[in-house]
Amino acid sequence: MRFIQLFSLLIYLGLPASAAEPDLIGVDEKQIMIPMRDGVKLSAWVYFPQNVETPLPVAFEQRYASLRANGTREAAARLARAGYVVALVNYRGTHDSEGKWVGYRAMQWGELRDGYDVCEWLASQSWCDGKVGTFGSSQGGYAQNYLAVTQPPHLVCQYMIDTGLSLFHEGYRIGGTTRPGRFSAFGGATNQQDNLDLLSEWYEHPHYDDYWKAEDASLHFDKMNVPCFTIGSWFDFMNQGSIASFVGRQHEGGENSRKNQWLAIGPWLHGRTNKGNQVGELNFPERAAWPVEDHMIRWFDHWLKGKPEAADIVKAPPVRYFAMGAVDEGRAPGNVWRDLQDWPPKAHETSFFLTEKGTLSKNAPKENGGSTSFQSDPRKPMEIPGRSFPGARDSRKFEEQKDVLTFTTEPLKKAEEWTGRIFAKLYVKSTAPDTDIIVRVSDVHPDGRSILLVDYPWRMRYRDGFDHEVLMTPGEVHSVKFPVGWISQIFNKGHRIRVTVSSTGAPLYEPNPQNGKPLTIEFPDDAQVATNTIMHNEKWPSQIIAPTGVVTAKPEYVVDAVSANIEPDEKLIYKKIEDRELEMHLFKPEGHNPETDSRPVFLFIHGGGWAGGEPLRFYSFAKHFADLGMVTASIQYRLWDRSGKGNTVFDCVKDGRSAVRYLRENAKALGIDPDKIVISGGSAGGHVAVSTALFDEVNESTDDLEISCRPDLMVLLNPVIDTSEAGYGKARIGERWQELSPVHHVKADLPPSLIFHATGDQVVPYLGSKQFHEASLKLGNKSELVDYEGGWHGYFIFDLKLYDSVIDRTEIYLRSKGYLE
Repeated sequence: MRFIQLFSLLIYLGLPASAAEPDLIGVDEKQIMIPMRDGVKLSAWVYFPQNVETPLPVAFEQRYASLRANGTREAAARLARAGYVVALVNYRGTHDSEGKWVGYRAMQWGELRDGYDVCEWLASQSWCDGKVGTFGSSQGGYAQNYLAVTQPPHLVCQYMIDTGLSLFHEGYRIGGTTRPGRFSAFGGATNQQDNLDLLSEWYEHPHYDDYWKAEDASLHFDKMNVPCFTIGSWFDFMNQGSIASFVGRQHEGGENSRKNQWLAIGPWLHGRTNKGNQVGELNFPERAAWPVEDHMIRWFDHWLKGKPEAADIVKAPPVRYFAMGAVDEGRAPGNVWRDLQDWPPKAHETSFFLTEKGTLSKNAPKENGGSTSFQSDPRKPMEIPGRSFPGARDSRKFEEQKDVLTFTTEPLKKAEEWTGRIFAKLYVKSTAPDTDIIVRVSDVHPDGRSILLVDYPWRMRYRDGFDHEVLMTPGEVHSVKFPVGWISQIFNKGHRIRVTVSSTGAPLYEPNPQNGKPLTIEFPDDAQVATNTIMHNEKWPSQIIAPTGVVTAKPEYVVDAVSANIEPDEKLIYKKIEDRELEMHLFKPEGHNPETDSRPVFLFIHGGGWAGGEPLRFYSFAKHFADLGMVTASIQYRLWDRSGKGNTVFDCVKDGRSAVRYLRENAKALGIDPDKIVISGGSAGGHVAVSTALFDEVNESTDDLEISCRPDLMVLLNPVIDTSEAGYGKARIGERWQELSPVHHVKADLPPSLIFHATGDQVVPYLGSKQFHEASLKLGNKSELVDYEGGWHGYFIFDLKLYDSVIDRTEIYLRSKGYLE
């Protein structure tokens, strides 16, 4: 078959490890063969933290893909160093595991129950304390859902990413389409003949029959009985499985499952731990990233170890989702995390009708006979490169192909929000007895980019259900309604919404032969060319049904939205280090005269995990307090180098201390009071800020140590205060983490401090700020802690009212200290 390709790197990760040895420091790695109930042994690579004698909880993952890539091994070692025995297990018939490859069928609730057997064998080992948790994404997500149905006694909790429930609906079939080219390459991880036998078996069951129901976990939610955290991704067709898994377990699961489920959906592609803010061609704000490994460890710490400091992880709202917006337009609404008690949020169903002129309109067509035709040639298909959904990328190359229809709104006069599930309701006519319909939705930017958000194919023979087929009658109009995907997108004012319709898009979607015959693994010789017609008139009004909502009139992410249109009054160099010049961005009050003034100064340090961020982050704060009469500044600092070969967190701290010394040394020239220096920072920037009053041994060699870097007041915003495993940052600081852990270095005579922190912060735990505050008070320091009940990391920067509340409280604090009139 011409469309058979090499198996997607995303799905098959059977890559050889590089020559360089992975970082397994402090961890022992051992291969173990685990016996199954039929005598077959599965290969497991097990990671033991060194110098730990007591039994530990076990966390395990199951994959058919290779477990020997350096990244996989290093991730397992990091989890092991957090105090767990970690087991990575290959499915039977793959890599070093014995037995015949039968896909997922040996892992379910039939005669063989490999997942159950692995779980219980691990629990019975002397190095296990009897508590077992599971993790994994995609294939590892399916495995966890199947495992949960079998109810192994020692399974305590699960952590799933981009998961699925039914292999017919979300794996081997998508919308009833078939994917022989994609799955024929499973032989790279398995015995090739076993894989061909399995593929042939699938084609003996073209419909959703008992064969497929036997591995559909969505039919058995009542047997799932453990807490689970599920991560879904907007740019992932399997998001339907992630959402369905959460909803089913939360409402239909066993007693320990119901109300013990959490869901996070963010602007990411399908993948394991790559939940960053750079997605496709879009650069989302830093807040879009999800700290998968750190969060998963806290999840396991709570459920498997019962650590009190990890209890906040289950106090968060059950659902957090990221409402996406234009990423490169400063005042665009969206790009904000929202919390819900359940999914989906309430929305209105609004029809957007396809029109003869290629427009997309809320007005239903009134003319008769409107339609648009195009050709579907399975031997000359339209092209969608790759094997993974190309979301978050410009899709114009596909849209410009001759057999792709586009329907686009006029530029929006105001922002339009779609949050929920999109459906296509189409009226289709074809010259063939069967065809596919592929529907895509894009956000068209003013510069013409058509950023793909969701798409989905549907095979017309299954328009009345997957359990049977109904072929089309050539020349007659047939209706079909199907889900296109879940979304949360705020289309900004001036943008357009585009819907595309086609019948081919290879190799992503393998073409339908369109001959109406039973489908075959090999592409048939009698594949048929079809002329397909989309009707859009009063009688047959083809439409997209969108979940519309109301966009807030004010920016939802206040700091970035407000800061985007602010410029500092001056940029100066406060430090030169090697070949780098670090800038300080100054804001001055009206009428400020450095020759005669001596104003209080407010210094801000941005967050970003020490690895990202920019001074812009605090422009809105700086401008506000400059308008009140202070000189304010937001600084650059060297960022932590992820490779471990460049800048460290120690360098970040040195830069913060250098900035305070610069202000004090140049106070007269800047027109500021050297005895009224306020320092503030958020998250990792809060850590750098408080570090200026601590860590006297951490200084730049070029600094004048006779000049104090101690600030006179501190305003800390969700600061990193505890860099131990219980807090945040140990993985980035390394073995010397305690040298830079503020909570471990509290001392007398610290500057008075005002600390803001949300109790539900899942990134930087609230407990660190609480302990720092209490320890400061005991030593006679002046400290105020403003805790926001529940909430999330940086809670005040997402909501205007909360932002204003923090600003107001800071104003009151500064006035009480004589820094504001």
